[in-house]
Amino acid sequence: MNFKYLFLFLLGISIHFTSLVSCRSNQTDSKEFVEKENKKLNGKWKLQIKTPRGPRTPLLFVNGDVGAYEGQPIDIGIDGDKFSFKAEQEAGKMGIMKFRFNGVLKNDKLEGEYTLLNTTFAGRSSIFYGTRILE
Repeated sequence: MNFKYLFLFLLGISIHFTSLVSCRSNQTDSKEFVEKENKKLNGKWKLQIKTPRGPRTPLLFVNGDVGAYEGQPIDIGIDGDKFSFKAEQEAGKMGIMKFRFNGVLKNDKLEGEYTLLNTTFAGRSSIFYGTRILE
């Protein structure tokens, strides 16, 4: 009877190990898929942002899921052609302004919405557009 339990125990471990290997294989495939999708956004972008004080044109650099907004390092979340990131920028007397950008890549152009995260204007949103800078 002990051999029967040992056999069932080993069978269970074998099934568990097989499912783990399968899951890891799927994770690798999905990671490769995301990396391929990230490449569409790679490069330098000139953003056009509408603000209450007039238009602004910050620079965005993307390399995979990291980049820079006006020279400040950022992490970028990418899901297919959709992306999001948080950034901050010095705004003179207003101090450091923090933003969240949510956008989409459409025909080699960026478009989306940004939201202020701090100051008395926290929660206000507006639109942005972006064009690729070719070098």
